[in-house]
Amino acid sequence: MNKDKNYINWTTRIRSSSRPWYRAAIEQNSLVWSPIYLFADPPVLGITPAIPLKDTVTNNIKGVMAIDLTLDEISKFLNSLKISSSGRALLLKNLGRWWRLRLIILW
Repeated sequence: MNKDKNYINWTTRIRSSSRPWYRAAIEQNSLVWSPIYLFADPPVLGITPAIPLKDTVTNNIKGVMAIDLTLDEISKFLNSLKISSSGRALLLKNLGRWWRLRLIILW
């Protein structure tokens, strides 16, 4: 956020439709999770879940909704879970290029 203004000052324009997670959501027509990658700004490791948005009448894909999650944010979330001392929280992924994450809590 710009110190003198109330909005983010984007210095780089990125066309979302050119991003791998966008294309994967369109091609697979379902929720996808990107592999871990280095975000541009700030330069931290993270992942991007993305899901196609469809017209409710025609079922045609109109776009893709996505959110960037840093590994630090995911770690903080997992650490905030109230699990017994003998329990564990695991994030599992299927094999393959695109992730399908599952949160499993064992206690």
